[in-house]
Amino acid sequence: MKVKNLIIGAGPCGLGAGYKLKENNNDDFLILERENCAGGLSRSFITDEGYLFEIGGHVHFSEDATYLDAISNVFGKENIFFHERRAYVYMDSYFVDYPFQSNLEQVRDKRILDNKVDENLKVQNFHDWLNKTFGDKVCEIFMTPYNSKVWSHSLEDMSFEWIEKRVATPVERKTKSWGPNSHFFFPKKGGTGAIWNSFAKYIGVEKIKYNTSVISIDLENKKVTTDNNLIIEFENLLNTTPLINLVKYANLKIDHQDLKFNSLYCLGLGIEGKAPKKIEDKSWIYFPGKAPFYRMTVLSNYSNNNTPNDHCYSLLLEMTSSNKEIDTIELENMALAYLEEEGFIENRESIQSKWSFQSKFAYPIPTLGRNENLKEINRTLDKYSIKSKGRFGAWKYELGNQDHCFMQGYNWAKDV
Repeated sequence: MKVKNLIIGAGPCGLGAGYKLKENNNDDFLILERENCAGGLSRSFITDEGYLFEIGGHVHFSEDATYLDAISNVFGKENIFFHERRAYVYMDSYFVDYPFQSNLEQVRDKRILDNKVDENLKVQNFHDWLNKTFGDKVCEIFMTPYNSKVWSHSLEDMSFEWIEKRVATPVERKTKSWGPNSHFFFPKKGGTGAIWNSFAKYIGVEKIKYNTSVISIDLENKKVTTDNNLIIEFENLLNTTPLINLVKYANLKIDHQDLKFNSLYCLGLGIEGKAPKKIEDKSWIYFPGKAPFYRMTVLSNYSNNNTPNDHCYSLLLEMTSSNKEIDTIELENMALAYLEEEGFIENRESIQSKWSFQSKFAYPIPTLGRNENLKEINRTLDKYSIKSKGRFGAWKYELGNQDHCFMQGYNWAKDV
């Protein structure tokens, strides 16, 4: 089998490429997808009880007109709810408006009054950047515990060049609407996955080969072999799967020890009864303290179709680990105990539906040596007309939102 443009992965990046190729009437392409549907980490799931859950708290927002136009063309604005972000930080007894660092007057911990910034600190890593930017007490109370929980990785081993538009700085304080996701949209039905399924349908079922995993890539002869015994010759290859897997498939003799990542465990809960007043108007909440999860999304507030009826609500909890096997039973018990203790659920008997998902790859970590590692790998791939894009294909958290990934694929397709 021969194809000019071969794409590995039908997530937002691969679908962005397919969308642009179809726009250009370029029919000589094929997308390989290991799952039985499109979307990658942006898939949605509906339980038997009728609750919708997702692999993380996905929302759609963008400053890119091309991306927004594509969604409007393929999915339709009439199928979307538009929301104003209502995000908060929970301090194990009370809420602080997000961003935390913009609302320090709401913090009850008296240590915040002694917050000091070391102007002479030489910034060498993310940990240093946080301390010099926000001060020692802000970091002690929120920045360090929260980021340690999210990344499950040493903050001293992380760079800080990726920060732009990811962390609000003191200059941006008092701007409750800070950040590109201050307003976002969400499908009325079918969740985030519905958007990506609509792109897959637009591209055409004949252009996406599901249940197909790459097992090897012959760089010299430009051939891909799959687990179902397909051998595909290509001219141009776009990889959107984790870059470290591509290195393995292609048998590249390149050290990739600086390409670190963490793993994700999601727990979805469908709960009988009206949502507690404390969360009835909230989009999502960050947890720096004793909660085992770092973020909770009130998915029932995104769409009334995310639950089976109006007499229930749904929560999505996210927990990360440093690529170690996760004890899901222990985590679930800890999470439920915390939710009961803090009044987010009345009791465990009110839970009508449970859903969980584990993803080996959650966040590509911007380590100190990442950029040099990426340069070496991409120099080699360029020799064989191979590009690696997307959240884990490019291995850049700072370019890992759905719109970023879609546009990386879209722009690749403009040039082939």
